[in-house]
Amino acid sequence: MPLQVTSDNLEITPSMKALAEQKISKILAKLADYPEDLVDTRVVMNTGSAEGTFEAKVSLKTNGKTIVGEDFEYNLESALVKAVDDALRQYNKEKEKKEAKAWQERRDMKVFKDEEDE
Repeated sequence: MPLQVTSDNLEITPSMKALAEQKISKILAKLADYPEDLVDTRVVMNTGSAEGTFEAKVSLKTNGKTIVGEDFEYNLESALVKAVDDALRQYNKEKEKKEAKAWQERRDMKVFKDEEDE
């Protein structure tokens, strides 16, 4: 799956890119059943507005939905881990909603309707 690692105000080093790929792999494993061309993942790492802080933002686009997780920390790795966890939590919530809706639709289809009731 294509992964874009960018920054507005930092130079992305190979080690930073490897760190982003390692941390985002937790989410990408859950998206393995989606076709690669329908999933867009992006990681943005920047310095924060407060001195010595970092901002990490993870964006996932699947099935027309966009999930964004972000966090500010004094350590870039911590910010990235928390942003990934935030995005993963949102993904799981959306997945549960989708599964509940599908279950309800299947249940409604099984209900027998009398012609007299209509």
